[in-house]
Amino acid sequence: MLIIYVGMASGVGACLRLVCMDVFSHSSFFSKLYFPVVTFLINIVGSLLMGFIFYYLPDTTTNTLISVGVIGGFTTLSTFNDEMILLWKYHKLTCLLYGFLTYLVGLIVVLVMVR
Repeated sequence: MLIIYVGMASGVGACLRLVCMDVFSHSSFFSKLYFPVVTFLINIVGSLLMGFIFYYLPDTTTNTLISVGVIGGFTTLSTFNDEMILLWKYHKLTCLLYGFLTYLVGLIVVLVMVR
């Protein structure tokens, strides 16, 4: 039964991601950038939340629903990889910067949360 609940929670996270992407897509500033700011921010916020959950909350079913379900659906490796491929075709330096910063900043925010 937990699998069904996690699947439903991931749907909630995916909907939250879609809302964020929709809100930012109307910004003339972000639409002019080659750097995929929205996916970057979503993944960094997800890393921050994941660090908080794993460090400060007990390991419970609720923890699993939030971390694996909602945050797993909110963050997006598939969009990240798709954007990396598109950037590599036309903006190699931006692609490398995006990949490096996503992993580096994601790791830093998790470490900040557990300190």
